[in-house]
Amino acid sequence: MYVFHESGIGELWVGTSNGMAVMRRDGTVRTWKPKTGFPAVAAFDFLSDPDGSLWIATDRGLLHWRDGRFVQFDHRQGLPNNRLFRLLEDENGDFWASSNRGVFRISRLALTAVENGHLARLPVEAFTHADGLPSSQANGASAPAGWRMRDGKLWFATANGVGVIDPDDARRQRAKGITLVVEAVEADGRVLPLQSYHALPADTRRVVIRFTGLNQRAPERLRYRYRMVGFDRDWIETDNGIAHDAVYTNLPSGQLRFEVQAMNAPADWARKEGVATQTVAFDKAAPWWMRAWAMAAYLLLLGLAGWGVLTLLRRRQRQRQRRLEALVDARTSELSEKNAQLEQAGEAHTRLLEQLAYQARHDPLTRLANRRAGDAFLAEAREASLREGRPLCVALLDIDHFKSVNDRYGHAFGDEVLSQVAAVAERLAGGHDGVLIARYGGEEFLVCQQLPWTVARARLEVLREGIAQTAIDAPDGSQLHCTVSIGMADLQPGQALRDLLREADERLYRAKQQGRNRLVSN
Repeated sequence: MYVFHESGIGELWVGTSNGMAVMRRDGTVRTWKPKTGFPAVAAFDFLSDPDGSLWIATDRGLLHWRDGRFVQFDHRQGLPNNRLFRLLEDENGDFWASSNRGVFRISRLALTAVENGHLARLPVEAFTHADGLPSSQANGASAPAGWRMRDGKLWFATANGVGVIDPDDARRQRAKGITLVVEAVEADGRVLPLQSYHALPADTRRVVIRFTGLNQRAPERLRYRYRMVGFDRDWIETDNGIAHDAVYTNLPSGQLRFEVQAMNAPADWARKEGVATQTVAFDKAAPWWMRAWAMAAYLLLLGLAGWGVLTLLRRRQRQRQRRLEALVDARTSELSEKNAQLEQAGEAHTRLLEQLAYQARHDPLTRLANRRAGDAFLAEAREASLREGRPLCVALLDIDHFKSVNDRYGHAFGDEVLSQVAAVAERLAGGHDGVLIARYGGEEFLVCQQLPWTVARARLEVLREGIAQTAIDAPDGSQLHCTVSIGMADLQPGQALRDLLREADERLYRAKQQGRNRLVSN
């Protein structure tokens, strides 16, 4: 046996190396054995609540016995170690659990939030030898392995002596701010002055930002995350340590902002307290051919060319008019012929403009809308959805194992496969109001549907099955059947297009992972 505990209602709880038991006031005994309703093997300590529920320190984490059932908290919910030996409660109602990897402070409010499904992980604070404990091994050779004194301090037995923790002082120490410093900024190997703003030349290829957090008590507890707003899609978290480098290559031109944050472990970035932040702003110049003066020069040259063409046309027209006036009586038939030629030239010019407009918005291989047209349609559809409440579903479609087709038959046949798959997609899903199919790059296609979720998903399934059933004659005389993987997402209120496309892309990736030739829509 490891421990005896009398609850507030007079029940005697017994913890053993093979389960636990309780003796009630009427003399009845109930036992729990491992693998028979008890989610642990050994029970090392108990802590009872006034409502009759019981907290149990075990070799499988912290258990909460309430309303006839166990709720288990272990490494899956954020505990650094599952083997807990002593369980104490401080004056603020928080739990302190000893282990062979230090002493853990666990917020009672956080335990309740996780138990009720309002929080995914526990924000556990671990106190180890690095924080001043004589040893991180605080399991205790015999019970009790810890005690709460009258002054509120907690005493824990460790492998190297008794460790005394003042809960209030521990909170104050953890609440102290971290000094986060940007030590250096380099651009293509050139060290820049330490300031909050830097203007970068257009040909800058490599930017390095070095940062560090100052924590004299336990620097290995520092956790960092950083991002370049305008370039990174999300925060990048780093391992513990003192100094770190953030390296960026080929940053886009325009306004950028580097943000870095640091806090003590465990890193719960949702909390605002205890998080140190530093920012550095960058303004990377655009290449000369994209600057304002270059654009103005393009417009000026275009205007001069148009003026020259117009002047030339007017001059030729005046010359032609004078000749026609001199020969009007003798050359009536010739004048008619000239007018017909001018009309044909105008029609040819109109057809040329229409052809150029078509080529600017369509993919030459598949004859589908190109990425530019797809992005424009998607932006207009999102505005219509926000303005009129119309549904919008987006899908990313990718041909499975397309690289093997190119490797086996060559890129010419690969282009033929892309063309035929595009034709099938246009036939099965395109040609409807509010629906656009675009080639989004390589063997990937974008399908935009201003349709309800169920209708859009059903059409995508028909499209996927139709492509799978289409036979394509291969150069070696065999018939090739292609399949596609599809990731689908629908626009949520206020959702940005990049987030909508990222959601569809993640589901496309899951469709690939789950075996391809399938549609993943949630």
